[in-house]
Amino acid sequence: MRACCALACAISAFFVVAQASVFHVETHSVVVHQPLALRGSFDAAVADFGVPLYGGSLLGKLVYLSGQDALACETLETHLDHPSNGMYAVVALVDRGDCYFVEKAWYAQQGGADALLVSDNTDETLVTMTPPTGIPDLEMLANNITIPTALITKKRGEDFKVELEKGSQVILELDWRDYLPNPDDRVEWELWTSTSTSCGHSCETQQTFKERFQEISVELEKANFTQFTPHFMFYPCTSPHLGSIQCEAECIAQGRYCAPNSPDYYAHQDKAYSGMATATENLRQLCIYKFARDAGRPWAWWRYAAFYGKHCTAEDGKNMDPECIKSALFYAQLQHYEGGIQNCMGDYLGDGEISMIEEEIALMRDEENSNRGLVMLLPTVIVNGQQYRGHLSTNGILRALCAGFEEGTEPQVCLHKDIQEDDCVDDSHGCWKGPPGSFVDACFDTFRGSICRCPEGYEGDGYTCTDVDECARGTDSCEQHCTNTIGSYECSCDPGMKLVGAFSCIHENACAENNGGCEQMCSSNNGIATCKCEFGLRLGRDGKSCEDVDECSEGTAGCSQICTNMDPRTSGLPYSCSCEEGFEIDPTDPTRKACTSVESLVVSTSSTESGGGSDSGWEVALIVVSATMGLAVVGLLVGLVFYKQRARQHMNEEIRAVLLEYLPPDAELDSPSASVPTSHNNSSHGLGSVSEMEMQVSPTTTSGSRGNVHSSNPFV
Repeated sequence: MRACCALACAISAFFVVAQASVFHVETHSVVVHQPLALRGSFDAAVADFGVPLYGGSLLGKLVYLSGQDALACETLETHLDHPSNGMYAVVALVDRGDCYFVEKAWYAQQGGADALLVSDNTDETLVTMTPPTGIPDLEMLANNITIPTALITKKRGEDFKVELEKGSQVILELDWRDYLPNPDDRVEWELWTSTSTSCGHSCETQQTFKERFQEISVELEKANFTQFTPHFMFYPCTSPHLGSIQCEAECIAQGRYCAPNSPDYYAHQDKAYSGMATATENLRQLCIYKFARDAGRPWAWWRYAAFYGKHCTAEDGKNMDPECIKSALFYAQLQHYEGGIQNCMGDYLGDGEISMIEEEIALMRDEENSNRGLVMLLPTVIVNGQQYRGHLSTNGILRALCAGFEEGTEPQVCLHKDIQEDDCVDDSHGCWKGPPGSFVDACFDTFRGSICRCPEGYEGDGYTCTDVDECARGTDSCEQHCTNTIGSYECSCDPGMKLVGAFSCIHENACAENNGGCEQMCSSNNGIATCKCEFGLRLGRDGKSCEDVDECSEGTAGCSQICTNMDPRTSGLPYSCSCEEGFEIDPTDPTRKACTSVESLVVSTSSTESGGGSDSGWEVALIVVSATMGLAVVGLLVGLVFYKQRARQHMNEEIRAVLLEYLPPDAELDSPSASVPTSHNNSSHGLGSVSEMEMQVSPTTTSGSRGNVHSSNPFV
């Protein structure tokens, strides 16, 4: 409680300075349609809970909860039934007093009400109904209120009660269509928030919103539908507290800029946020947004804030943890700006002003009198310069953003069925409708309702539309022929041409007519002619004609002495090489580009003639090549013969080794007297007869280097 009291006192003293600006009580219009005695419109103060229907309206029947239900401080005895015709919503009217506003809204919602009007019990100007702080159960209850809630003056409430007691039916319309400015196709909005996640239910709500809304906000920002700016609340440590332990725990810059401690900070400092830590991180996130915006990626702030609030918490002991901060920067792809962000924060513990925080304080005070008023509630959302009232939820904020677009320019997400109803689905819109079966009409669904606007291909005021003949007006995009159709037109092409896409015509064979405009070669690719030129020529600048390449001047000819450029189109050659006086083209150069002196040519010729050789150097070269090839063939044959001799020798040695196993120890294989050992008749013993083995090993006659095995062999 000490921190909360200090904050309340500090903020009260802080805003006394800003006398020029006041806190704005945001209102919406209430239009009474009947009874006749009350017909007209007046303002009702929007509560800072519930979900107002920004950009829309609610037509309802007013029901006064009399008796015990008049204060709606407990469960209603009477359930609020909707009219049988289904035309009207139920708008409950209750009296102020005896319990909190959020309790009245909750019990009315549970009793069947679609909206709630609270009649003031004091004659005073309108005030903003806010949820209580420091009571967790009621703070959580405020998050569950989804019906629009507003406060009306005591006089308005009494007038309604008088008519209802007479039995009159009170039909009224709660109108939020003009609550938020919607000047153009982009919405500028701000979120005043805190980087602390342990300041109670409010901080938890803010963190949940950052996590859930980040994807929507990033997409809207990338598509340039919105321009978002985060802001943070700071307050000074007032003079009686300067130098106190409390100021040191809650402030930076020697007490200039403070944020409240967590409620349980003094009891659990290891798991709670100090105001100084919160103020430091608030400053860091201001710098992070600045660098992200300057880098053309302002939405990166959402990535950092969502990650930091979820993972770098005091409860987990990671508040102000450098490694966790680095991880958050990496998640937001801002790690390259870490040094710049630290420099942006400056000496935040020293005794000096910090310009970025001074700018935040000026915006809080509304020193420029922007007509949006003081920022005193946390969180606060501002859309197109107007403070948002209602629960901080994804649907509530998205509705408010969608209401800020000029009608008909809103992004597709604003037309989703969860955000608004399609007012063009039935035939009650009253706009022009096309002929039966065309499925065309002039009803254009918008977030705020619908507008009548003739579809493309038609013209009119939306209630009457006629076909536009684009062909006759010359507004078509056809390259050749145009045929008007109802609501559109069709394109066609000349014979021999084909339609490409919806408008363009190309030749089916681009080279068929006039060779595609090419002087020489033409190739057709997807109806486009591509020209090429023969050797010695290149394409001209027009891409069609060919021009001669001067190989001599460009140094690509390679002539050793004289180069004469030629046009291949007339001479058949791109260039010609010749020699200076006393030189001739070298007859041994196959390219005919090299020159040799006449004297050396004569000596070479004479040498050839005296040798009885041929009359040409070419013949000499041919003889040398032929001789070389002959020697190679001879060498190959000699090698083959040598290989065969070695193979035969190896085979003979193997045969001799086998036969020696069957001869007497003193027998000589080459002796004529060598005899064959007795053969066994039983083929199952040993290897069989010698003749059998001989047939297996050497069925043919072989010869080797150690002698022949012919008829002289005794085993043959």
